[in-house]
Amino acid sequence: MLFRSLGRTRAAGFDLQSGYSWQVPQVGTLSVGLTGSYFTKYDVRFTPTGTTFDERNIIGFPPALRLRGNLGWMQGPFNSRIFVNFVNSYTNTEATPAQSVDSYTTVDFNLVYDFGIAYPSPATKDLQLTFNVLNVANKTPPFVSIPISPNGGGGFDPNVASPIGRMISVQLQKKF
Repeated sequence: MLFRSLGRTRAAGFDLQSGYSWQVPQVGTLSVGLTGSYFTKYDVRFTPTGTTFDERNIIGFPPALRLRGNLGWMQGPFNSRIFVNFVNSYTNTEATPAQSVDSYTTVDFNLVYDFGIAYPSPATKDLQLTFNVLNVANKTPPFVSIPISPNGGGGFDPNVASPIGRMISVQLQKKF
């Protein structure tokens, strides 16, 4: 059996990555940053002579806007960041009638303690303790009516959100 890819996708848009940090006496280093992507076009044709569809903001295809901003603080052995994650609203065409899915915003937190800075020695060099909280507010992803299948179901879109909710982790890391 011969399989051929006959479709075509044409995407256009912008990627953004910016950041700035500055020293504040007796406070430490503050930073701010923003990364993201914005699709101005995401056209799909499923066959060589078929109709072209704009699939931006349609389930199963990229959302037009996805952003991740951060605020950071670093002082001595401490380094922390707060992240804000955003995905715009989109349309679920797998439901009848089509469903409007709300935008989704979550907040993550990260704190690192560097033992090598606090207690300089060969044993503590590159030894860090990290505390992470993903989805600080335990925000539930927007409901998405997807038929249960190997690719989804369960009331959420796995391409956009996680059903896990708040997740806390602690990590001890040593580089050799």
